Amino acid sequence: MERIDAGTLHSTWTSTAIPASWEPWVTPFLPNPGLVLDVAAAHLTDGAVQLFVMTRPASDGSVQILTSRQTATKPNVNPPGWPAWTSLGNVQS
Repeated sequence: MERIDAGTLHSTWTSTAIPASWEPWVTPFLPNPGLVLDVAAAHLTDGAVQLFVMTRPASDGSVQILTSRQTATKPNVNPPGWPAWTSLGNVQS
């Protein structure tokens, strides 16, 4: 689960203990995409999570859409389980 706090992306996940519980909110080990305005997360058929973020508007009013796909079972441990952000392009806000 992801959330935005003051423009910074944070993440949490459920533990594997029984009963499962939520881990504390942390800043994921992702390259900083800058000020995040919105975030969406999708669960993929292989169990991984794909994140999509919308960043601060550029001088022309467009926003950049970025994505990253989880590559590790515990993505917020070091080394990071998230690759660098991939740009999906800019759109007018």
